[in-house]
Order: sequence, then C-alpha cells, then structure tokens
Amino acid sequence: MTLTQISSRGVEDTLRWSLGASGTDHYTFTGPGLTGAVNDPTIYLTRGQTYIFENNSGGHPFQIQSVAGSGGSAYNTGVTNNGGGNGTEIKITVPHDSPDILYYQCTSHANMGGQFSVAGSVAAGSITTAKIADDAVDADKLANSINSAIAANTAKDLTALSASNLTSGVIPDARVASSAVTQHVTPFDDNKLINDISSLALKINAVGNASRYNTNSMSVETFQDSNGIGSLTTMERNTDGEYLSSVVNTVTNITEGFKGGQNKNTGQESSFSYSGAQSYTGIDGVSRVAGQLGSGSGYNSYNLGHIFNSGENFEVIMTQRGSYQGLFFLYGTLGSTLSSVGTYNSDVPDLQIATTNPTNFSSLISGAYYTGKYHAPVGGFGTSVRTVRYRFLREDGTFKIQYKSATADSTFDATALATLRATTDTVETIGSAVTNLANQKMMVGIGEAGTTTYIKLEVANTFADTVSATGTVISNAVTASASTTKMGVVVTYQDAHGTTTLNTDLKVFLSADNGSNFTEVTLTTQPNFATGVKMALANDVTVTAGTQLKYKIQLANQAANSKVVQVTGVSMQY
Repeated sequence: MTLTQISSRGVEDTLRWSLGASGTDHYTFTGPGLTGAVNDPTIYLTRGQTYIFENNSGGHPFQIQSVAGSGGSAYNTGVTNNGGGNGTEIKITVPHDSPDILYYQCTSHANMGGQFSVAGSVAAGSITTAKIADDAVDADKLANSINSAIAANTAKDLTALSASNLTSGVIPDARVASSAVTQHVTPFDDNKLINDISSLALKINAVGNASRYNTNSMSVETFQDSNGIGSLTTMERNTDGEYLSSVVNTVTNITEGFKGGQNKNTGQESSFSYSGAQSYTGIDGVSRVAGQLGSGSGYNSYNLGHIFNSGENFEVIMTQRGSYQGLFFLYGTLGSTLSSVGTYNSDVPDLQIATTNPTNFSSLISGAYYTGKYHAPVGGFGTSVRTVRYRFLREDGTFKIQYKSATADSTFDATALATLRATTDTVETIGSAVTNLANQKMMVGIGEAGTTTYIKLEVANTFADTVSATGTVISNAVTASASTTKMGVVVTYQDAHGTTTLNTDLKVFLSADNGSNFTEVTLTTQPNFATGVKMALANDVTVTAGTQLKYKIQLANQAANSKVVQVTGVSMQY
C-alpha cells in the first residue's frame, strides 16, 4: 500500500475531540487524554499545533474565547468555524503568541464552558505580575540573600526594621504615634515662660505705680488704684501699702483746731487777734475753727486741741510756711481736760528731750513729759523761709515725725500727701521711730519765733484696724480677643501676721463668662516674688467658655495679730 493511500483521519484523531452534552450544564469531551466522556475538562494545547473539536452536542454552539464566561468575545486567531453548532468541526491552530489560557463556551448556555491551558516556550520578558498567582512563589524559590533580608525585618509594625532600610520616602503621619515623636524631643512647657512674663509684669507694674493694664494674653494688677476692682466685701484696698486685705481701717476725724499761743493754756482756742487764727478746711475735707494760723505777735507755741488716748493710732499733719520753726509733743499723765495740761509763756518750742520743765510752758501737769525741736525740721533751717509739712504718726505702737521741706511754696494736694506719707525723712533728733510711746497719752504741737506766713492743720484723725475673718474681692471684667476655656493666674501676697495656707486661707477663682461661673484654682507655692512677698500660681484651669474674664479672691481665718494676709498683685493669663 502506497503512502498516498493512508487516511489523514488516522493522524488527526490524535488531535481531535468529539463534543457531546450533558443537558444544558456541561459539554462532554471524548478524545485524547480522556477516559470516556468527561464533563468540561481542561484541555492542554501546544503552540503551533492544530486541534479539531467535532461538535456532536446538539444545539450547543462551541466558541473559543480569551475571556471566561457567557458573553465573552470570540478568540478567532488561528480558529476556523468558531462558534459552530451541531455537526460542525471547529479547528484551531494555536498561535505562538497565544494567551496562556483560552476558554471554550456554549454561546447559548452560561453553565457550559471550560478552559484550554496553552503550553510552550515563554518569550523573554513576557511574564508579568498578572501571570503570577498570589502566594505562587514560596521561600524555596527565592535566593538565600532575599530570605535573610526578610528574616531580619519580620515585624510588620516596623519595630524591628533596620534604620538602613528607611533611607528615603515618607511615612504617613497617621502611622506615627505622638509618643514616638516626643520620646526624641525635650518637651516645651510654655507655662514656665508665661509665668515668668506675668511675674515680670507684676514687678514692673508695681515699680511704675501703674494702673491695671491688659495685653492680648494677660492682665496685670498691683492695686495702685481701684480701677480694676469690681467689688469688695469686708475687704479694703490699703492706699499706703497698695494691697488688699480684710483689715478695714476705720478713720475718725478730729474737728478741733489749734489751741494755745502766747500765755493761753492748752485748752484755750487760738484767736485771730494775736495769732491770725481763722477757719480752714484741711486736705482731709474737715473744716476747723482756728484751723489756720497767721503771723503771731512775739514767740508762740500751739497745740492740736485733742488728747490722744494710750495706744490709740493717730495721724496729724501740719504745714508751716516761715522761718525759725519749732514743734513738740507731750506724753505721760495728761489727764482728760485740755485746759489742765499746761499753760504757755510766750516762747517757742525748744530742743528738750523728755523734760518735765519745758521752757515754753509756765506750768505743766504733773506726770507729763515734753520733747521738742527748735530750728525744725533740721538744724540750719532756722533763718530761711521754707514750707515744711510735718506728719505726726502713731501706728501699731510706733511713733514718728516725718517731714517734707521746700523753699518755694506750693499747694498741698493728693500727690504731696502721698509723698509725705511715703517719705523716710524724719525730724532731726525727735522724729525717728520709737516704740516707747505706744502706751502713753499724747498731744502734739507746733510753734514759731520768726516770720510766719501761715500754719495750717491739714489732717487730724484717729484710726483703728478692724479685721474681718473673711473677705472677698471680685475684679472688673477683662475682655479677651477670643473665647477661651483655659486660664491661669499668678498671685503675690505677704503675711502681715501668721502664715497663710494656700487654698484655705487664700483662695482664687477664675471666670471667663463675666462671673456667671467661677472655677476654683489650686494654687502652688513659688519662690518669693520679693523680700517678704510670696508668690503662688495655677496654670491651665478649665473654665466655662467666654470672653469676659474675672478673678475672685476669698480670704478666710483672718484674725488681728494672728493671721492677716495682704494680696499685693494678681495677673490673669488667657
């Protein structure tokens, strides 16, 4: 038999499959590599080979596709009769650039389909990531160096990641915890800076005698005036020391004027006929008969018409314009009747210390002592005409005589009064502070032996401190530039008596809603603000939101000579 008589069907059968159907769910394949009819098998093809699919399935068109599933596009490269029905031979010669996977599908029934796996050589660079299945490559298929690198960086949370592997790129903020940053940074506490600024501002305000002032982030108050105070309850602003306390000073004005002169006794009122005496209203607002004296005839000594009781606090201020000035005070057994204390003898007060026989008195009550100064306030001033203001003060057992002197005359106003009260100048020899007169009855007087323009009685009073056990002060509102819920405070204070317990004897409250809600702060002790002046503070106090800022200070357990606190400054922070 010649070769031309061999049927090609015998060769083709090795590359031919007969298609049947199992209902509408499966194709059945009968042919090479299969035992009997197999439902939807995976058929393995080789590039460059030709394969025949003989459709004997009935009404099930057989289509080769590049995408799985019903509705997929036909893959027609190298395909004859693609999508052919019953009795049709569908032939494919697999191209060398064929996809690795092709699919077959009944175009009438979605469940009837399968795939072709195309074998053959792979061109260089033709494998893409899409062709590698997830987890298809395991450690056995990786180089040892890669496995070692993976082992060194196993922790997914980066805790074991070598710093050398983070040479570039940016880690998202959300992946970095705040603690991971702050552990390498020295924390900055701005409260320290704020507190230092508040302390400095309080000191500058006090030194400059300034009223309360505000910045964009703090207010400063040292009680130089009452402008920043909204209300005081059983508390008072001390105008001398410029502080707040529950010590309320009660002043009783003395309405008597000058007594004596020439040969008058200490109870006889000075008259215009020999001393130019006339009614005068002092700077204390009190109008006194014989409150002012003119140029008297001869030498004269005069006294305030009042006997101060033992231990009684008093303040007397006299102004004298002229030359050859003198002044004096009496103490000891003075009795209770002014006219019985003594009688003058037309002489000026002389420099005598604790004498019972003064040269300007013809008689003096037994048990009384005189101390005086001529050419007051200091030696060498006798011949010159000067305006001298004298302040006799006994307070809490200490007596002194202060003065301020000037060659030119001037009005005695509030500024001059404050200057006199604050001065450390005391009358020579007799004016220095002493305590041995604390429990003595006393009288004070003045005199002249030259040309006198006037002698005026400006202030005469007694005063007593009443200590209230409790007290409250509320500030005026400070307007913040924006609503705030956090505030701070620095407070300075001094212990006049006893030791203040913070947050018990001295409490501070803050409000940002105009005082509708106050939050009590917890004060902590700080180094002393100045000699004898203590300091405490509180930071980051949560308050009800608002822009109208106030502080409230409450004092408790205050008692005379036992526990008295004086608040000297407050700085609110916001």
